[in-house]
Amino acid sequence: MIKAYWKAPGHSENHKLVGTVLSFEGDEVQIRADSAGDFNIIFMKLENLYLEDVPNPEVSMEIFNKEKRYWGRINMSLIKKGDVFRIYEPDGSRRCDSQGNNVFVAASDAYKNPDGIWQVSTIY
Repeated sequence: MIKAYWKAPGHSENHKLVGTVLSFEGDEVQIRADSAGDFNIIFMKLENLYLEDVPNPEVSMEIFNKEKRYWGRINMSLIKKGDVFRIYEPDGSRRCDSQGNNVFVAASDAYKNPDGIWQVSTIY
């Protein structure tokens, strides 16, 4: 997972988190920007960003962008109520629930359980 930080002009150490990189398109970066409990898909010039590669967990997740109709990688902690997502096991296979569903709808925002592990309640 790649995190994007805005570079403050003239301040090499001052970076503000913008969001999670979804894709690169030419010299622009498509980012899932979280703000006030909602998220937006934004584009920013690569030259204005500092990118940091955050190690992927053993299990990877993707969220469906309803407006652009594509799947993009996401960290589970960023899942919000109503998001449509899918989970991949370390071997690349999709995780299924007991009824065979492999696409899920979040019934809650992601939260940490008592063991400190991120999870999300689902509708199905």
